[in-house]
Amino acid sequence: MALELPGITVVTASEEGGAPRSSWGDTFFSYYPDGDPPAEQRFPFATIVTNDVEGWDTSSNLNRQGVFRLNVSVGRGRFRELLGFSPVIRSAAAASITAHWTDCSPTRTTQPNHGYRS
Repeated sequence: MALELPGITVVTASEEGGAPRSSWGDTFFSYYPDGDPPAEQRFPFATIVTNDVEGWDTSSNLNRQGVFRLNVSVGRGRFRELLGFSPVIRSAAAASITAHWTDCSPTRTTQPNHGYRS
């Protein structure tokens, strides 16, 4: 059963769709209430990433069975509210966040907002 939301475009990257090999299987969610723009003009508000890309991001260790990363755009202000630091200083804090979430597995439970300031 497919979920349809007005104005939302969902694209899963594939070879048939002309996407680069590194993104095959990744899903992109975009919001365009006035119609679907050409692919080169789309900017997703959320992505589901299913594999690591050498030279870009391997720290997520996504090349494990059943593991994926959900990216959600929340804006700079909300980012700061949720994480307690600016996106600009993200690299300094990323190691501690990555270490926490990389250690989580689908069979392990964590406390809501664990590691984050609310």
